[in-house]
Amino acid sequence: MSQSHSTPGVLRLDNTLGDKGYAAVVVAIAVGFELLQRQLRRGRCRRFIESYFSKGQTQAQLSRDVYQAVIRLVGLFHLIVQLPVALAVLRDPHMQFSKLYSRSMLSQFMLLFSGGYFLHDLYSCLTRFSEWGAAYLIHSLVCCTLYSYATVTGFLHYFGAVFLLWESSTPFVYVRWFLHKGGQSDSTAYVINGFAMLAAFFSIRIVFGGWSSYDYFRVSGHELAHPVPGGMPQSVIWLYRIANLSLNALNLFWFHKMASGAFKLLSGNKQKKRG
Repeated sequence: MSQSHSTPGVLRLDNTLGDKGYAAVVVAIAVGFELLQRQLRRGRCRRFIESYFSKGQTQAQLSRDVYQAVIRLVGLFHLIVQLPVALAVLRDPHMQFSKLYSRSMLSQFMLLFSGGYFLHDLYSCLTRFSEWGAAYLIHSLVCCTLYSYATVTGFLHYFGAVFLLWESSTPFVYVRWFLHKGGQSDSTAYVINGFAMLAAFFSIRIVFGGWSSYDYFRVSGHELAHPVPGGMPQSVIWLYRIANLSLNALNLFWFHKMASGAFKLLSGNKQKKRG
């Protein structure tokens, strides 16, 4: 992408696709994720997934579980690709020059790919709102908006990589769901994964998430006080600040639910031992 200001150390990328071109790529990637999801719900893939679940379910229950499983498998594919990419972006010394404006070809790919994934995720939450609920809809809407905007404008590639790392706690959530649906809620693996999920969520989304949010507010505060000509509009900076606070609120809400569940589990075990 081309750049209209001269921030020192910021890589200049030609805007070969244009804003509409980048938006079209995001949509195309979202369609690709949707096609992948639908393919996994057909034929041999579907039969393999169905064999995992407990017998005796109605067809409606089985179809819902297959859909939920496929959504998580597609989400895991996104994370397997993107977490190493995000780490590589953050290890690039060039990205430290300007945390609001530095970018590279790799960071551009990262935002395009995640922008498409979160658009697909938003579509899933909208079309199956009764299954996902308001919290997941808010999460997908905020992420889709933020990553798509960063893709088109070229801003915030550094923080795009930082906030992708929040998702590194998600595989534990996926494993918990699969263990539960596989009838292993009373297994040792389920308990170990549950505490690992709690520890990962707290350390990554609460501690690291809080620190990285502070860093964004610090850097964006400097930009608000000393704006770069042709840089991020102040209204957009505030939009990202509000979105960041909303995601942190969701993380605190989810962590409270996890901690409450862990407390109930421990309390139940203690009562069993006393009995």
